[in-house]
Amino acid sequence: MHVIIFWQIFFFAFCPCMWVDGWMEGLGVCRNFPFFSSPCLSAFVLEGYLGIFTKRKGKKKTGRRREEKKGKVNFFKIYFCLFTQRVSVVFCFFLIIAFRPGTIHRSLFSFPPFSIALPHRCEMSTAPGGAVGDEIQSRLSKLSVYKRAEYHCVEGIAALRESLRDVVRLEGEESGTNDHGASKAVQKISGSASGGGGRAELAKARQAARRAHQQLDKLAKEAQRAARREDGGCDADMKELMRHVESAKRWYRECFRVVPPIEEGYERQGDTGGAPGLDGDLHARQCTQHGATSMTTPLLAANFNDVNSNIHNGRDGVTSSRNASVTAPQPTVSDEEFLLFLDQVRRNDELADVALDRISHGLSRLHENALNVTSELRTQEGLLVAVEERVETTHANLSVLNKRLRKFLAEKNKCDCFMYAFCCALLLGVVAAIAVLLKT
Repeated sequence: MHVIIFWQIFFFAFCPCMWVDGWMEGLGVCRNFPFFSSPCLSAFVLEGYLGIFTKRKGKKKTGRRREEKKGKVNFFKIYFCLFTQRVSVVFCFFLIIAFRPGTIHRSLFSFPPFSIALPHRCEMSTAPGGAVGDEIQSRLSKLSVYKRAEYHCVEGIAALRESLRDVVRLEGEESGTNDHGASKAVQKISGSASGGGGRAELAKARQAARRAHQQLDKLAKEAQRAARREDGGCDADMKELMRHVESAKRWYRECFRVVPPIEEGYERQGDTGGAPGLDGDLHARQCTQHGATSMTTPLLAANFNDVNSNIHNGRDGVTSSRNASVTAPQPTVSDEEFLLFLDQVRRNDELADVALDRISHGLSRLHENALNVTSELRTQEGLLVAVEERVETTHANLSVLNKRLRKFLAEKNKCDCFMYAFCCALLLGVVAAIAVLLKT
């Protein structure tokens, strides 16, 4: 019994050392710190003293009382063993935390590297340390709804700018290969071999930029809805965020030669007075430079600096070639019907956003009402169950009472039969007596 108890104490005291980072580090901890030998030695001494004490007391007891005392002592040994196990584990754990807190953090909170695939932003890998993604998710969970939407919108802006940088780089490479070709025959031969891959990459980059632009629109609308729910508490942040969103969209429109909205289109037409495509690039460059000088968020500032460097390095050759010969189709800003159509589409989008907000509020109210109805139904169900239990109890009592009544009536019927028989016998005796008297 004592050997088993000591082995259990030894094992449960050594468990935290194995729990730290393996057998070797556990042995190293045991060599460095005396917290392993202390609980085991104290438990062994107390167990030995307990065995000697029970042995001495057992000699004085005889018969049945000695057996009862021995059984009580055995139960006390079991309880003492369990208590010593728990105390040794807790003692070793707290000593590890006190002397080597980094070991517990490394052993308990270290996970294998993995990656999180996000649908609306770049793929974020947590290697080499797995705590980066967890830290980001924990920080996002502590933020408000608007702050989370703002964070996702900023990531959408970064994804759109990254896609546009790829488009600008691939366009520069494509224009360079077309301008510096040796001859038309060489261009045809190389175009079939290498130019096809460059065009495919450019098409993929353009498609990724379009997807990022659509995703940024969705994220911006979500941020606007979240800002409306905040009741004007984050209007300044929302304006700053929308300014960055508009700058990214402006760069997208300049890259893809998309017709700008009404206000920006009329301003550019009045300022340029002709050649809207050439001055549009300069206007986009000035806007991005202005956005880069007035940044307050580090992430946005870094993205704007990358945009400026890529614009100066990658698009100067493109703009110079456009200044030489403008052959690309330019947007028809003077088309009033198309601009009115865009204005109408924008208004319809705003009305749809308002309607969606109302629908979301209505759905939240319906959800609350459904929860209230569910709680009320659960309460009614509990009451029905209680009534059913009471009915079953009453039915059982009535059945017992019915059995008692039947038994009582059966006993009463037996008594009545005996009474009827006695009365009949008495009547016959009276009749016989009268007959005898009449004969005499």
